[in-house]
Amino acid sequence: MIECIRVKTEDDLRKCMEIRRTVFIQEQNVPEAEEIDDHDQLDDPIADHFLFLKNGVPVGTVRCLKKGGGVLKVGRVAVLREARGGGIGKEMMDLTEKRYPDIDRFALDAQEHAIPFYEKCGYVASGDVFLDAGIRHRHMEKRNHVV
Repeated sequence: MIECIRVKTEDDLRKCMEIRRTVFIQEQNVPEAEEIDDHDQLDDPIADHFLFLKNGVPVGTVRCLKKGGGVLKVGRVAVLREARGGGIGKEMMDLTEKRYPDIDRFALDAQEHAIPFYEKCGYVASGDVFLDAGIRHRHMEKRNHVV
């Protein structure tokens, strides 16, 4: 089981950014200018950052953007390599979604290789493949079933 922390301190935000730099910039060669943006700060009014810990050690992060109209964009989902394969990603998605009982639907842009993972989380792909940071993606959505 993992712990989900809604980031409220610069130290926790720094830990999230370290995970994202490791996964996206170092492993996937995403340019830093494309990975880091204006939503990566504590006082952004539409962004929520979550840090996930296993036995007190940071293993993953998720960033959510409140898009209005009952839509939440889930993004920057990253799990450190040493923590992958044990269901942590699915648990992170479940814990994140539970934080938003009033959201009508969740949206994300999935890297093509990750589409089967998000399908297991209940997301449905739509639209054409597009490039983001040179990586093939598809848009995916999920209705919120929290009552």
